[in-house]
Amino acid sequence: MIREVTLVEELVDLLAERMASPLSVNSLREDLQVDHKTVTSWIDALERLQVVFRVRPFSGSLARTLRKESKVYFWDWAGASPGGPRFENLAAGHLLKLCHWMQDVEGRRLELRYVRDREKREVDFLLLWEGKPWLLVEAKSGAAPLDRSLAYFRERLGVPHAIQVNGSGGAGKWIAPAVRFLAALP
Repeated sequence: MIREVTLVEELVDLLAERMASPLSVNSLREDLQVDHKTVTSWIDALERLQVVFRVRPFSGSLARTLRKESKVYFWDWAGASPGGPRFENLAAGHLLKLCHWMQDVEGRRLELRYVRDREKREVDFLLLWEGKPWLLVEAKSGAAPLDRSLAYFRERLGVPHAIQVNGSGGAGKWIAPAVRFLAALP
């Protein structure tokens, strides 16, 4: 029993290192030297205890998208290492809360996903409104030029709205400072 608690703590540390990336349970299994089902059940338990939450990939009609590997984020993102993954985790938490708010207050089904293809083009978040792509959100921790994947997936999926949220500086047609974007969310 004590050994398993130590391994779960190690799993949490490994999840923190791999935050904001598609998660390979097989890689975690190898690192922890436990069964695949064990790692899966531990992640399920961490999710039920509201330590982490998963963002699943979008598996719509777009060819060559990844369909299996979820991303894992922490409800308390303060413990994450500074920079891009922490900022992406912050954005994920706020977008998931928006999904919950829409369900609870408006009775609307809003789902949080991400989209990535085999050519490694990726947009951090895709909100599905009643099951249809509605908003793409790319999170950048600093001031960054517009990510090409945002326009690529917006066109391919026919998404009506797309935005890149920059942690510092930058504003433009599809770019908004994080302070303004996050303040606009309920």
